[in-house]
Amino acid sequence: MTKNMFDTKFTETCTRRFTERDLAFKKAIQGVFEEMSARGILMSGITARRVHEVFQEELKGSGDETLRVLKEVHAVYGRKSKVDAVKLRSHELLHQRLQEVESFKVSELSKLLNNLMNQSMLDAVDSQDQIARVEAEFDLQVDHYFYEMEQAKGKNLKERIINSFYDRPVIAVIAIIFAAIAGIAAFVAAVLKLWIWKG
Repeated sequence: MTKNMFDTKFTETCTRRFTERDLAFKKAIQGVFEEMSARGILMSGITARRVHEVFQEELKGSGDETLRVLKEVHAVYGRKSKVDAVKLRSHELLHQRLQEVESFKVSELSKLLNNLMNQSMLDAVDSQDQIARVEAEFDLQVDHYFYEMEQAKGKNLKERIINSFYDRPVIAVIAIIFAAIAGIAAFVAAVLKLWIWKG
């Protein structure tokens, strides 16, 4: 149930945040076209480079946003989710987002490609290496997040056991009850032995 809840909340939150980012990204691209058109250099490599700069900012911003959402949602809903499943799902959502950003950029630049076929335009259209770098950096940050979380549980077995009780208070109460019963049973057994020995 918790795993499904994490996946649902994580997907919903990412979708909502990406929709918000999409509006700002598309507005920024449109702003570049309007600015370059006003300057009379719309059909130029300068336009392509400016669009590419906006695109690069969105790639990094989307990676950072996905990491923020992962941390926020995992802290509430993901404690019992398997780490590998969380990493895989977050990578999939980021990859999907980056491909959507890339597709929009390519579709906007393709309007210029018919009129201008220079190297800067072609370089701006091909962004798979940059997407791979953003994904690699994201994966590293996610690994770091889970490493820090694991370290926070304690450096030795005693600390990990104590901290696991804080994470799961019901188990802690059950363990304390069993320890109390065992302690009482040991005390009663010792009293009975002493009584029998004296008797």
